[in-house]
Amino acid sequence: MVMKSYVLEFTIPANSPWARYAALFTPAGLSRVVREIRIWFSLIPGPRIRFYWETEYLFEIVGEVWNNYMLPYSADWSVPAGTGLFVEGANSANSPCTVKIELIVEEARA
Repeated sequence: MVMKSYVLEFTIPANSPWARYAALFTPAGLSRVVREIRIWFSLIPGPRIRFYWETEYLFEIVGEVWNNYMLPYSADWSVPAGTGLFVEGANSANSPCTVKIELIVEEARA
C-alpha cells in the first residue's frame, strides 16, 4: 500500500444550511483506506462539517471545538472502488468560512 495525501478545499457561504461541498471518489482498480484527517477552518464560531461514506453518516466536526485542539483525527474508513467519501457543511456565522481538509489515505491496487 502507498500512503497519499488528498486536500479538499471549499468555502461555506455565510448563514448557509447543510449542503454537499466536497468528495473523494475511489476509481475502479483501487482501494483506499482513510487513516487520518486534518482540518483547518478560517472562521470560528459558526462552521460545522459532516463526513459520509456514500449515504452512511460517519461523524460531525464543529469548528469551535476543532480549532481549540487541532489534533489529527484518526480514522479507519474503507472507501472501495466505485464509492466516495463526501463532505457536507453548514455555517451559522455572518461571514463565509473556508475549510481545508487533508486526508491521509492508504491506497492499493485492487
